[in-house]
Amino acid sequence: MSAIPHIKPDANDVTSRRLDGLSKACNSTAPDRLHGNRVGWPLARMLAVSMLMLVGMVLALDVAAASGSPRISLDVRSGSSNGSDGYTDTTASNGDAYSYRYSGGEGKGGDLTFKIRGRVTINVHLTNGSGYTIEDVSFTDDDNKQLSWKNPNAGKVAVIQNMNSVVQTANYKVTVKDEGADVTVPCDPKIINR
Repeated sequence: MSAIPHIKPDANDVTSRRLDGLSKACNSTAPDRLHGNRVGWPLARMLAVSMLMLVGMVLALDVAAASGSPRISLDVRSGSSNGSDGYTDTTASNGDAYSYRYSGGEGKGGDLTFKIRGRVTINVHLTNGSGYTIEDVSFTDDDNKQLSWKNPNAGKVAVIQNMNSVVQTANYKVTVKDEGADVTVPCDPKIINR
């Protein structure tokens, strides 16, 4: 039987250290301790290999879910919500009523929750036509400095980087500029690292 590939652990990653220990155990030629011989060892090795494969598949799914790039869409309009259209009321810099609607995230409201650790890129796309641009992205309750805006002056797409290395609940606020009215409009959902 061929040896299981050795997994080099990342010093900061508990999961890879555990997988490293499991692959070393599978490659061991130690006798079966229960019977004092190698009779039970092939079965134990087969079970350990199966466990390693299962853990690897689950880990791959978790990493894919964590490191994906959530796509959030944002639509902003002049005027208040009618209460049933999915828009949230906000006030523009000149005091006028505006409303916004996020699509994507949890509950289709732009809120995001990450349950496992690892850097995540969040793309917020402004769906409005010409005359509306993303002017700023800011963060509140980000005491651990987990969030940053990666592409100022991008116009229609804000790229937010979430380090996602500690538990916290923070808000991101995308400020949209209505060029025609020369006002800015704040829009702010949550990012939760569990």
